[in-house]
Amino acid sequence: MNSFKIFFDRVKRDGVFQYNIIKSVADWTVLLYMIIPAVAIAVSIYCSWWRELPPWTEQLPFSLWASIAFLICLVPRYRTYVQEADSVFLVHHRSLFLSMKTWAYFYSIMKALLQMMLFIVAVLPFLLKVYSFTVTEVVSFACFYMAVLLVSMSVKAILFRRFSGWRRYLMGGGCVVFLLIMNGFLLKDLSTHLFFSSIILVLLLFISFNHILNGNKFLFIFSKFLPRTAFLTMLAVRFVPLLKKRLDEITDVQRIKGLTIASGTLKQRCKDGMTLIQILLTWSLEEAIETADSMKTRGYGIGMRSPYIPYKLTCRDQVWLLLLVCLLIICLVGGALGYGRIDIYPDLGSLQLTWLDGLLLINTIIILSFPLLVEGREQLRWRLFQ
Repeated sequence: MNSFKIFFDRVKRDGVFQYNIIKSVADWTVLLYMIIPAVAIAVSIYCSWWRELPPWTEQLPFSLWASIAFLICLVPRYRTYVQEADSVFLVHHRSLFLSMKTWAYFYSIMKALLQMMLFIVAVLPFLLKVYSFTVTEVVSFACFYMAVLLVSMSVKAILFRRFSGWRRYLMGGGCVVFLLIMNGFLLKDLSTHLFFSSIILVLLLFISFNHILNGNKFLFIFSKFLPRTAFLTMLAVRFVPLLKKRLDEITDVQRIKGLTIASGTLKQRCKDGMTLIQILLTWSLEEAIETADSMKTRGYGIGMRSPYIPYKLTCRDQVWLLLLVCLLIICLVGGALGYGRIDIYPDLGSLQLTWLDGLLLINTIIILSFPLLVEGREQLRWRLFQ
């Protein structure tokens, strides 16, 4: 039995359980005389909204629908479909268990996005006829609240895993207030959603840079031009997670001796915290002296530094690099000529693509999805030939 069959079986059992609950409340008489007529009336009313909206809908503010969408974002959560017996099953089938959880996470995400899409489809007549939304603004509205939905689900999963008791509710309340403030701020101008999306893209760019370009690659690229600066930069970037790791180790050891900053009076916790920092600094300075002696013994600074892992640019790398450079040049030239642009301030422009705009869009998608193509190809090859 593979992971998908286990996941599908548990989803099926959960569906049968939910159906039995609904069936115990709504029997065939309730279904025949209440639920089916209510659904039919609701569908007919919704169809009539596309022909002509009632007069009272013009008095509804846009913030009402935005607030409802925000509340919908707070409801879903990740569900792993993990049972109590899985703690024993995990010991012997860890990969199968993790694959099942991956299917469960994907199912939770798709289910939450489907709920949000149903709400957007339900309020689509109001957005188009009352508030005069364009297609671009509707897509922007949907993408923004889908992003809020995913952030809310991820935050709840992290809080549930790392905190308990009142800390979990306090952190959750703070995140809800933050998202509510951002929701009210962004409602002032829907076009600013795209601006904040660009900020998120910049943050993702730096995260990807830090994940892909490790210390050896960074030194290999910049040590030929700025050897000392590159080395000091790598040490500075490496120093922060190293200090955090050491501080966690020191805290775990000192907690056994009764030295902790989680309990006690404020004076005692400050004193214990300074003791932990003193141990951390002493340990770091000793390690720095040993590192300096090791570098001096190996002759660092006498001649040109040889890389620990030689990275060579193969013919295939040159071909792909040339292709990406050509696509980037096409995008830059097209952008300089005025193609591939959309105005978002003060008014959001219409989404009308010419064939040159479509060409720039395809080039941009290829450039941005190039890592996915490379990694996806390797993952697919590994799965097929494993």
